[in-house]
Amino acid sequence: MRAMFAALLTLCGASRGWAQAPAPDAGLPQAELVPGGVAILPFDAPGGKPPRVTFNDRRVLVVREQGRWLAVVGIPLTQTPGPASARVHDESNAGAALRFEVAD
Repeated sequence: MRAMFAALLTLCGASRGWAQAPAPDAGLPQAELVPGGVAILPFDAPGGKPPRVTFNDRRVLVVREQGRWLAVVGIPLTQTPGPASARVHDESNAGAALRFEVAD
């Protein structure tokens, strides 16, 4: 029974594209700077390997688009409205802050 269920999930996922990597033109989510939303934070850094960016001590998605890096930050539902920042880490781990404002 489990094998049949797993096969069914695999077939459904493959037919909907779930088992594949997202298409390059899939786009990013719409920015919503509220608890439960997403912040899209552009920043400059050398090309090549994506920089490490964290928010609340958790690593966030970093993508390159049109020659700039973008940090895609999921804002937790428990986030207090007000100033917030993600951190771009360099080799020294000091890094730079990417500041944004979370709305109510």
